[in-house]
Amino acid sequence: MGDNRKSRRLANDIRFIFDKNIDYGRSRSEIDFYNFGLEITKSLEPDLFNSIECVSSRLFVKLNSIKTFVYPSESIQAECWDFEGSCLIRISSTAVDKLNYDEIKFIIGHEIGHYLLDHTNFEIDRPELMVISKAREISCDRMGLIACESYENAISCIIKTQSGLGNIKLNISDYLDTSLSNINQSSTKFNYSSHPSLPIRAKSLKLAKDYLVKHFPDYSSHLAFSKKSKIDEKINNDFEKYENKDLIDNMNESKERFLCWLWVYLSINDDKIEKVNSSKIKEKFGKIFFDKFKKNFGSTKKNEVQEFVFKKLNEGLIKLYDKIPYSYDSYVINELNLARNQICNPQLEERIHKIKKFMASF
Repeated sequence: MGDNRKSRRLANDIRFIFDKNIDYGRSRSEIDFYNFGLEITKSLEPDLFNSIECVSSRLFVKLNSIKTFVYPSESIQAECWDFEGSCLIRISSTAVDKLNYDEIKFIIGHEIGHYLLDHTNFEIDRPELMVISKAREISCDRMGLIACESYENAISCIIKTQSGLGNIKLNISDYLDTSLSNINQSSTKFNYSSHPSLPIRAKSLKLAKDYLVKHFPDYSSHLAFSKKSKIDEKINNDFEKYENKDLIDNMNESKERFLCWLWVYLSINDDKIEKVNSSKIKEKFGKIFFDKFKKNFGSTKKNEVQEFVFKKLNEGLIKLYDKIPYSYDSYVINELNLARNQICNPQLEERIHKIKKFMASF
């Protein structure tokens, strides 16, 4: 079957820098595809098979490692799964009917990108995972563009996929100019979806297209890496400003809540906070938070303060994990180490051990 090392190296070289390589989700058996789709073969659909063959060659993927199925659906959709080393692609019948063969090359290349970058088996049910999922689409759009060798066909495929339209009668260039211009005037700061919005995808691909064409098939040089880094930073700025602001704010709110209770818990000694630690908490979180915290303990018995704070910290840890499951461990451990270097408390190590023990329990 082949190990597709050259194709995986290509995919990883052009990977969007904020596309994190994680495995967090589900698996699917091969029988699902055979039950709910028809496998594309050269004898059954020669033109469609030829498109797959062209993409396979272009992306250096062994043809016998790809299996493509068509399933009945009124939407233009496609998905990809890694099954025992094979790339299983499932494309809707409407996509086959409404996309031309060059557009199909884009969608096949895009799905192969998911396979090569280990994007399969991924559930999108948390804010952090939504952010990562959108970044993954940028990487795979790049693979799709390389596969179809046409920015125009890549964009028309994305437009058809997101709109459901077949024959697009609009001027794509003018439409995109207007859409990209509207990005800079938009007040929209959220997109709770697994995919970026059309204008962001179009702009991201437009920024990268010259780099993708000029350096194909070797993107490993220092010059190519330097260009990609600058492109990725521009794209990420747009993501933070127009796509992910609400998601990022949501995650940061949970981080802030956790940090507040962490510092308070690590600072308490005999149900009170030493003056040196009080000053550091005020400096880090502000006097308003500290005064609010003190007010909360007006009705709390002295010997119950530590238990109350630990309960609040545990609640913060659970909510934080719900928002950032991928980076949760590394983030919390890093903050524990930072706090360890700044907080003065003879019981500090005991408290940190207790927190780690709670983290290991869920």
